[in-house]
Amino acid sequence: MQPAHGASPSAADEAQANERKARSVIDKMIQALGGQAYLSLGDLQGEVRFGVFHHGTPGGTDVYFRYWQWPDKERREFTADRDVIVIHNGDKGYE
Repeated sequence: MQPAHGASPSAADEAQANERKARSVIDKMIQALGGQAYLSLGDLQGEVRFGVFHHGTPGGTDVYFRYWQWPDKERREFTADRDVIVIHNGDKGYE
């Protein structure tokens, strides 16, 4: 049944419109991340560089190495010698 002229749409119509809008935003995000290549990502490795600032003054920079494997395995190596390692394997963590 259609709402009368001038009446506000039903809650179900509004929910469907919100769902379509959300799906559109998610689809655009996936495309921006690489589309199918992003969706089929199985593992990655990277060198992460970061800096610390306080009130515009640099407080130091560092680098760490990150290895990730779908769905829930991650390894991060810290310090120049990469001798501080944090491993997450499912719901377990090790340092």
